Amino acid sequence: MGVRGDFIARLVVLATFLFAAPAAAQEVLQVQVEPLIYAVSINGRASGETVLLKVNERLLARASDWERWHLILPAQQFQFEGEAYYELAQAAGFAASFDTERQSAALSFSPRAFRPSLINASPNRYVVAQPPASPGGYFNYELFGTHHVPNAGDGQSNLEGLFELGVFGPMGVATSQWLGRNLTDEDPSTFGAEREVVRLETAFQHDDPQEMRTLRLGDSIGDAGMWGRPVRFGGALYARNFSTQPGFVTQPQPSLAGETALPSVLDVYVDGLRRQSLEVPPGPFAIENLPTVSGQGEVQVVVRDLLGREVVLTDTYITGVQLLREGLHDWSYEAGFLRERFAFESDEYGDAFAAGTHRYGFSDELTGEARVELSEDAVSAGFGGVVAIRGIAIVSNAVAVSHSERGTGALDVLTVQHQQRRGLSLGARLQLASRDFVQLGFAPGRAVPERSFSANAGYHWRPLGRFGLGYVNRDESGTPPDFEAITASFTRTFGRVSLTLLGIDRKRPGNEYSVGATLSVPFGTRESASAGYRVNHGESGDGSQAYARLQRNLSEQEGWGYKVRVGHDDDVSGESRTRAEAGFGVNARHGSYGLEAASVEEAETFRATASGALGTFAGHGFATRKLSRSFAVVETGAEDMELLVNNRVAGRTDSQGVAVLPYLQPYQRNVVSIDVSEVPLDVEVHAGEFEAAPYFRSGVLIPLDVRRTRSALVSLRQADGTPVPAGALVRLAGGAEATVGRDGRVFLTGLAQGDNVVEVRWNSHHQCGARVMLPPDAGVQPDLGAQTCQ
Repeated sequence: MGVRGDFIARLVVLATFLFAAPAAAQEVLQVQVEPLIYAVSINGRASGETVLLKVNERLLARASDWERWHLILPAQQFQFEGEAYYELAQAAGFAASFDTERQSAALSFSPRAFRPSLINASPNRYVVAQPPASPGGYFNYELFGTHHVPNAGDGQSNLEGLFELGVFGPMGVATSQWLGRNLTDEDPSTFGAEREVVRLETAFQHDDPQEMRTLRLGDSIGDAGMWGRPVRFGGALYARNFSTQPGFVTQPQPSLAGETALPSVLDVYVDGLRRQSLEVPPGPFAIENLPTVSGQGEVQVVVRDLLGREVVLTDTYITGVQLLREGLHDWSYEAGFLRERFAFESDEYGDAFAAGTHRYGFSDELTGEARVELSEDAVSAGFGGVVAIRGIAIVSNAVAVSHSERGTGALDVLTVQHQQRRGLSLGARLQLASRDFVQLGFAPGRAVPERSFSANAGYHWRPLGRFGLGYVNRDESGTPPDFEAITASFTRTFGRVSLTLLGIDRKRPGNEYSVGATLSVPFGTRESASAGYRVNHGESGDGSQAYARLQRNLSEQEGWGYKVRVGHDDDVSGESRTRAEAGFGVNARHGSYGLEAASVEEAETFRATASGALGTFAGHGFATRKLSRSFAVVETGAEDMELLVNNRVAGRTDSQGVAVLPYLQPYQRNVVSIDVSEVPLDVEVHAGEFEAAPYFRSGVLIPLDVRRTRSALVSLRQADGTPVPAGALVRLAGGAEATVGRDGRVFLTGLAQGDNVVEVRWNSHHQCGARVMLPPDAGVQPDLGAQTCQ
């Protein structure tokens, strides 16, 4: 009878008690059952073959099919042999048509019959970072050698350097930076410094990417919050660190909802630019976390169904880096001693302090913040909030009070930002402070400005260009002079040529203005030419500057760059000077090097630079370019393999088959692969790609399965001189196999230099053996001619 016959027989035998529902929705019927096996389509889209039950003119489908078709399950359920069925007529808008000749059924439903679809357009992409498997270390260096020849007299030389020692392991990374001044010490008066080496920062950092937290012990820079100032200090910092999961969405993102009767494609547009395409099944849908940029604008979702019909959904949005998603926390807590005379003294620390900042997203439109600062002489505390007013602006306000030996003071900071990708953008910041307000980060004797106001406006006026206007007015309460200035700018692009006009009018201190123009032309991704002219007018006189420049920037890969600049200055005293500069730089495998020369009238200056790193990791010692980010040591087993990082050339393996890639992004997916188009014929790539996500300033070991093989073409002959028959199986002693082709010819891979023993079998009872000699100078894939198999 077959499968269908068995199925019909079982249905007839059990028809008298076919259906039994749960107590909440139970129905027992005397029925006639007709199984229908059809190729089903749902609202015009093929859904594969399924079995429908026709019971007393009622059509039912299995619960699993309802789930697969994305339909809402009704309350009344029928059961047969332990499997749940539902009547299709219970779904909204149900209709059906059948083609018995083709055994197909077209089922249709209204959008209300389908379960709502929730689509996350910007899901949090969690990356599993790879801690270093073993400890490692590196020594970064930057050397700057300068030789200055004045108008008259002997030349003077100077050598300066920046150095960094880093040690890392599974627990974190420890680094220490040092600055060396006037290391040659020929004449300290020439360069203004005695020979000295100054420690900059020393710290140990432990990151927890899973919880997005960082603990840093040593020298750090604290968080500022809405009303504080970032300060250098030595001590401990414990903070939320969203950069350990760069794909984590922290800002509120807009959402849109709609419905469709047919399977559709959603095209998402943000400010007129298509950002992504998404597929959605029939029914209601909601799209969350639409990918927007900071500011405000418009999002559109174009819904296009199978019939080509389009529906456009539109909404406005407003977001910014100051806002947190609802329920999200951000915090930073610091304690230690304030750093003083940074870059001039190695170990000069001042007052003890502690500070804490905590931010929380109360809703997608409101983020609150609280901050406390404690020092030996003062206590400051404040709170603030950021509010997104859709269609208008993002407004923030923070207030703080302090108590110190000066007395009690107060501070208020108000910020308004209306930012649009196209059209008019406005921003303003007003800070008011009493004379007695005390804040971390100010040098002794300096006070917070009594009033500070800044504003900016920008407008993109197509096709004319982009206009910008800025204003700053600061009233100091201490020694620094008051400051007031107005800036105006205009930028226009003509194809690839860009023209920028800039004007600055400084009201205080003094009274002067300058007007300038810059013209730039890029020739590619790295080459460009530019020219500029500026005039100055002030109380002390007039001046002007003009220049022309041609340059090729260095990239992160191996390569070279240059710059040439000529200029002419007329200063306020009436003197004229002509300047000329030229430089050449190269990124090599083991470091970066540069030469520069400059001439001003009869004085000349020459500079040579060298930078790089020496390191050890995973049993490898290496020299490479400066390790300013995370890096990878790649093991391939084959020399001269070109390596790509995210499809960009990043380096080549050395004679040991090892390469160091110095510029990997920490906590992000860095796809390291072998450029297969450059692989030689004698190399086999078994696993040529690896996703690396290293820890901060640490290394990761990447093993790629690449094997250099020796291959050759041979003609196998039997003892009587006839060719080994086609289809015979050839096995090398090392395990590699090959199949014999016409005239006994076979291509053998995995050969070793010298003698290679092969075994040949055919027709299950014929076999023979041969010795294949591969000379050392055979070349790549040689034809070794006839080989006797006996």
